[in-house]
Amino acid sequence: MKKIIALLLAAVMLTLTISLVSCGGNNNSTTTTEPGVTTTTNANATTTSNTNTTTTTTEATTTTTTPDVPVTPAYANALDLFNKIWGSYTDDDKFPVGGGDEDHNSDEGPGAFDIEKNKESIKAYTHITDDLLATVKNDAANLIHMMNTNTFSSAIFHLKDAKTAESFAKDYNSAIMGTRWMCGFPDKVMVVSVGEYIIVGFGKADPIDTFKTKCLAADTNAKLLIDANIEV
Repeated sequence: MKKIIALLLAAVMLTLTISLVSCGGNNNSTTTTEPGVTTTTNANATTTSNTNTTTTTTEATTTTTTPDVPVTPAYANALDLFNKIWGSYTDDDKFPVGGGDEDHNSDEGPGAFDIEKNKESIKAYTHITDDLLATVKNDAANLIHMMNTNTFSSAIFHLKDAKTAESFAKDYNSAIMGTRWMCGFPDKVMVVSVGEYIIVGFGKADPIDTFKTKCLAADTNAKLLIDANIEV
């Protein structure tokens, strides 16, 4: 009888031991449900971590470079521009010239002209009208052939408003075409604009064509407005 009781007690103890071992095991389980997402479950909480939750945004930086824009050089006055043009002449291109008014006379190149003091003289040399003179500042320079102004006569005027260049050119061309010539007839008339400056010239074809070429080459903003044969 004692043996039977001992066996029963042993069986009960074995059962209890197995149960305790099962309860003391690891209750955490890890299940991967999809790539990059892991769910961990334990007795107290469930934590889900997503390895793809960090987003880095890189903004492109655009740098715009503005190309250099040619700028018209700042001329001190009309004579400064005229000296640049005459200075580009070769010895073969040059001819006997004079320029300037009574106070600024030159026999080697262009000379400054005070319009207010010598208005009638500049009109005689260039055939500019009173209306056109009203559109320019008292800043001018001229260059003429020493032997005959109808062979070559030119001047540079400083416009009060650069926007009037085309209308100035048109009116000057009309004035030249309406002139009654003496001492030889000029062949051509030309007008070139350079910013606020307006360049006029009339005379024989060869010196006028050379002058036109030199004026246009003197400045990147030079624009030919008139290049016409004079009708007589």
